[in-house]
This record gives sequence, C-alpha cells and structure tokens, in this order.
Amino acid sequence: MTILEAVLSLAGFTGSSIAGGLTWDILKHSGAKIIRSFKSRFASGEKKRFSGEEECEEFLKELAEKTPNSRKNPYKDVKIIYEDYAQNPDEDFIAEFQQWIEASKISFEQMRDGNVQPVSVRIGHQENTGSGTIVNAGIINHNYR
Repeated sequence: MTILEAVLSLAGFTGSSIAGGLTWDILKHSGAKIIRSFKSRFASGEKKRFSGEEECEEFLKELAEKTPNSRKNPYKDVKIIYEDYAQNPDEDFIAEFQQWIEASKISFEQMRDGNVQPVSVRIGHQENTGSGTIVNAGIINHNYR
C-alpha cells in the first residue's frame, strides 16, 4: 500500500480497487484531471505551495510510490514529504490537502469505475508541402474502454 492509497482509504475508498491498486502509472495515464486539479490548487495563486507544476507532479509521484510509515495516519508521511518540497511549509497544508482529496473524490471514483478514457492518436504519415508546412494524413483517434 502506498501513502496515497492509505490516504484514499481514510477518505472512504476502503475496499475499492482505486484505494487498493493506485500506482503512479495509473494516476499519470488515467488521472489527468486529478493531477491538473492538484497543480491548479497548489502550484498557483496566492497560497502557492510548490515552486511549479513539475514539483507538484513529483510530490504526487512520491505519494503514489512510497509506503507509509503509519497506515493509521498517512498524513504524517504526506507532511514529511511536503516539507521536503515546500517553499514555506505551514500547518494549513494538510487540511487543504484533505479538502482537495474530498473535492477530487468524484474524479477518483470515475477513475476507479473506468469512466476515464485514455486517448491515443496514430498518424498514418506526414507530408511536407515544400513550404515548411507538414500535413498529417491518415489521422485515427483511438478511444479505448
């Protein structure tokens, strides 16, 4: 179990596949909305917690990969990792992080239920018109379920 899985379990995801099998790869590929909402909340605005979006993503990656020291209170681990990243660590972060988890609950549930569709685009071939413009021909949009 990872720190993020333990946090989700405390937030009411007990027994669900998302709390029991959330890896960074799953979050990165199927949880773009979740990652965007985290970056939006913690990488910008007047209460900016991280130096930028990349740092936010690294923080989430650590939460999704590391094992918690305390399954009863994984927020201790969240706080320790946050303090390694934060420009100005403060006590309000954990409460705000908990609010973000609660606000993102529907997105986590959609990811659990498979309602998020990864998309890939395959380009058949590219043609250069000679003027520096490249035309993509044979574009196929694949939505996988």
